[in-house]
Amino acid sequence: MIKIISFLFLLICYNSSASGVINGNIQVCEGTTNTYFIAPVLNSISYTWTLPNGCSGSSSINSMDIVFGSESGLINLDVSVVGGTILNYSVFVSVDVIPTALFTPSDTVCNAYDSDIFFLNQSLNAVNYSWDFGNGIISSLESLNSDMYIGSLGEFNITLIAFSNFGCSDTIFHTVTVKDDYRFYIPSSFTPDKDAYNEVFNPVLTTTDPFEIYELIIGNRAEGVLFESHDPNRGWDGRYNDEDCSGGVYPWIINYKTKNSDKVQTIYGHVNLLK
Repeated sequence: MIKIISFLFLLICYNSSASGVINGNIQVCEGTTNTYFIAPVLNSISYTWTLPNGCSGSSSINSMDIVFGSESGLINLDVSVVGGTILNYSVFVSVDVIPTALFTPSDTVCNAYDSDIFFLNQSLNAVNYSWDFGNGIISSLESLNSDMYIGSLGEFNITLIAFSNFGCSDTIFHTVTVKDDYRFYIPSSFTPDKDAYNEVFNPVLTTTDPFEIYELIIGNRAEGVLFESHDPNRGWDGRYNDEDCSGGVYPWIINYKTKNSDKVQTIYGHVNLLK
């Protein structure tokens, strides 16, 4: 009987001299769950954990899953063992704020022939970025302007992941729809010579979406505006003030807006009036 008591006494003495560091991540992301543990303690009764925010709780096991708020600080663990001894463990944990991923595309609907979109990154507390544009194109730039959807059709899911210095991350999604709204055939020259062929300069615009706005303007430096039309079917016959214009190159501008687009588009070029 004496030998058994001596054996228990030696175990308690061994435990009473133990203290140390809790095992687990010492730098974590806000809001994440992390596991902390120590080696099993002989003759342990309870494990009392105290978090950086002052909250505490007890358990009967040597590990704890902890969800972190925004406060860095010490995690303390008191282990009560048989005989009244309390063993102390601790670790300092640094908590990194979760970034907020934000971005705004300049358009959410565009067409396959003029798909220039600016992606404005408005993320908070972030230093690195990962873009996926849903069409096989990726980027690590902060903000970017791109015509990456030219020739494409459909809906594309755009993903932005924003990272903090430590690597904490947040993700946001937007969808861009690319439509086959229009195609252009714009002649480079015309011959208003009354031979019934190629008499009128009139851009041919085919669209599945009717125009809400259409404006064709032709001019030069001397007279200013020579011709203006708001009807896609009415073109320029090469005359100004009921007189034939001289041969040469004339600049043109087309402003238009289709029913399903959200802004007025502008295209421009030159036409050669041949005599």
